[in-house]
Amino acid sequence: MTATETRATPTAKTGYLHGLDLLRVVGAVIIVYTHLGRWVTGKKMHTPVGDFLNLVTGSLHTRPDLGFIGVPLLLLISGLVVTKVSFRESPLEFVRRRAVRIMPPLWAGVLLAFLIASTGLVPEMVRSNAATFSNFFKTLWFGAYFIPGSALLLPVIWTLLLQMIFYCYTAATIPLLRRWPWLPSALAAALISTITSLVPQAAAGPLRTMVAFIPIVFIGQMISLAHSKKVSFGTALLLGAVHFMLFVRADLVSTGIFRPGGGYPITLLIMIMVVSLCMTADGPLVRSPVIKALAKRTYSSYLVHMPVSFAVMTLLHKVIGVGWAMVVAFAAMVLATEGFYRLVEKPLERRLARRARRARTAAAPEEKRDRDGLAG
Repeated sequence: MTATETRATPTAKTGYLHGLDLLRVVGAVIIVYTHLGRWVTGKKMHTPVGDFLNLVTGSLHTRPDLGFIGVPLLLLISGLVVTKVSFRESPLEFVRRRAVRIMPPLWAGVLLAFLIASTGLVPEMVRSNAATFSNFFKTLWFGAYFIPGSALLLPVIWTLLLQMIFYCYTAATIPLLRRWPWLPSALAAALISTITSLVPQAAAGPLRTMVAFIPIVFIGQMISLAHSKKVSFGTALLLGAVHFMLFVRADLVSTGIFRPGGGYPITLLIMIMVVSLCMTADGPLVRSPVIKALAKRTYSSYLVHMPVSFAVMTLLHKVIGVGWAMVVAFAAMVLATEGFYRLVEKPLERRLARRARRARTAAAPEEKRDRDGLAG
């Protein structure tokens, strides 16, 4: 999970998938609820809404607190949309756009997390004594994942590292993708399988984590290629099934990566069906200004929701009760998201839009740009 590129009036020619905006909003809201729910259950507390939702998810054999719903939803969207735009951008332009859209908001989000963590209000996110300048600078470039003894100040950014890896791989394979669209995904499957076999099962480091979850993004890629008819449905189904089985394999053999209790493969399968069925939705709801506005802010909400909502929960749950504290925390997160979007993301969008207009030739048709999952 982002910054929006210049948008034109939607037409059939642009092929913009309005349903993805709604799915992106749903995914972002679920992620916020999941983290708040885990905060509550971690304190051995509960709410009526949480109890009801856990009853439903338990009957479906999926994760409690709506866990592992929002993340695969947004990763599938990321793979789908990024694959689409890779056919109209050069490798260098592709990498530059993705990096510019991810990194500046990430830096601002890490700064916010550092400041809030320094107060000691978010021990469930990071220990206050870990809020050091050393860990701050390491987190800015994902170094805290790789340097022993480091502490990550904003835990949710692991998905951004995952997406950056996918973006770099996509950029490197754009020539193959345009000539043989199925080949990059097939090569990636072989590479993922090899790394899974070579890396020790008990290794819970960044490499093992990335290899475990990156098949989800490639499934999104196959959905995109099948929808655009760049590969046949059978080819997409076959390669998508291979990546799904790679994810199942990772779930079975990895330790320290997946939370106990299972439910990951079935949840991913449900999310694949949801994206496949809903991405082409086209009606007043998915085209509404409210959904468009909320979709623009999903990356901001992803970056700010954990430090802001956790701090509010710490301050208020004993004063007004955990249920009302969750309501206030969600409201505070919405306000923080809006402020972050207006101060960080929106100025960046405008700058990129101006640059895109200057670069676009007078004869080039107006295109409706897509949002790349969480970030991009």
